[in-house]
Amino acid sequence: MKKRFKTANIPLIIVVLLVLAVFFGEAIRIHITSPNAKYETVATARSSSATNGTRTPTQVKSGDYISLGKYNGKDVVWRCVSIDEKGPLMLADNVIDTLPYDAKTSDNGSTKSHGRNLKRADYGSNYWKDSNMRSWLNSTADAGKVKWLCGNPPKADYVDGNAYDEKAGFLNDFSKAEIATMKTVTQRTLVSHPEYTKGIYEGDARSDLEYNHYIDSVASNFSSAYYKNTTEKVFLLDVKQVNTVWKNFDDYYIGRNEQGVAGRIG
Repeated sequence: MKKRFKTANIPLIIVVLLVLAVFFGEAIRIHITSPNAKYETVATARSSSATNGTRTPTQVKSGDYISLGKYNGKDVVWRCVSIDEKGPLMLADNVIDTLPYDAKTSDNGSTKSHGRNLKRADYGSNYWKDSNMRSWLNSTADAGKVKWLCGNPPKADYVDGNAYDEKAGFLNDFSKAEIATMKTVTQRTLVSHPEYTKGIYEGDARSDLEYNHYIDSVASNFSSAYYKNTTEKVFLLDVKQVNTVWKNFDDYYIGRNEQGVAGRIG
């Protein structure tokens, strides 16, 4: 039976890939219950030495919840939603924030993605590689010092509310040890016609991603759609990863905000 996406206000759900077996300090805690209930801590990963001088790694398993980093003074909780050749795919279990993807502008149009389509001057760019969102998610910079890859800060009057040009980077309140546990990964990022019509794509893909609101087939032509590879630690779920989460967890609620409003896959 086909299932449609449930609509909900989930502005920003982010994911990182963690090393499958790593040595942590007290930076990470593994839980067996959802953050929507009181945590039952089942393990605390420590860099403790055994009698033979070796250290015991922490294995992250599918379904595990972990605490890693802070945002706005609160622990960020992640859930392992898939494990593949790159390691555990960790999905933020709560809505992190409500922020625009990219600022509207035609500034820097001759060298950045905003200049490839006139509508981007009014709506911003959907090109992930130089987007404000990618810049912010992977930044450790202090408030007001994030380097915006497109050269256009998401400031007031350039975004539809929730300007974040003066915010610290998302990773600012993560320790160096916590950031070191996150894998830097290269993966496929789909591009649209303003890019591929100008030859900005990789591989032999030759199609747009088909519009399909049924979750079981939403990624049906993902492997043949125009793309470029990008490399980062923190990113947004692509449709193939969404499909994988649905296959693994069906009605898993993929995010709750502080008021308890949730969206789900399935």
